[in-house]
Amino acid sequence: MAGTASGGSRRSRLAPYLLVAPGILWLLVFFVVPTITLAQTSVSGAGPWYEAYSRALGNYGVHFFRSLRYALGATLLALAMGYPLAYFIAFRAGRLKNLLLGLVVLPFFTTFLVRTFAWKTILNDGGPAVWLLQQVHFVGAGGRLLDTTSAVVGCFT
Repeated sequence: MAGTASGGSRRSRLAPYLLVAPGILWLLVFFVVPTITLAQTSVSGAGPWYEAYSRALGNYGVHFFRSLRYALGATLLALAMGYPLAYFIAFRAGRLKNLLLGLVVLPFFTTFLVRTFAWKTILNDGGPAVWLLQQVHFVGAGGRLLDTTSAVVGCFT
């Protein structure tokens, strides 16, 4: 009887690892291996490996660092909004918890293309966002939102 209890205990300790194994295998095959292959390809070639990177940063450094600034701004904005919202939904939402969680998840059901066209409609020169910002004098009469840095990442200009 004691052998059965210890065998069941061992099996129950392995269960979480067996459940996670397919996900880890998926990540290895479709993320880690391609990333390593890409890194090896980027440093192989004629000349020192850093030569291509220094040339690329010399030619496109402004764009590279602007992209990093946008990514940092979007990340900080997502953290500043996401964590308080998650805390509120988890601990303070009460009866509205399911509704709020549904509203958070709902945008993931729409396609990227639909969202892109919706934002273009909202942010275009004759759209409601520009009209509202003109009414409160944040944007001049000929103001624009599309094709600007502010349209890409909020107020991180």
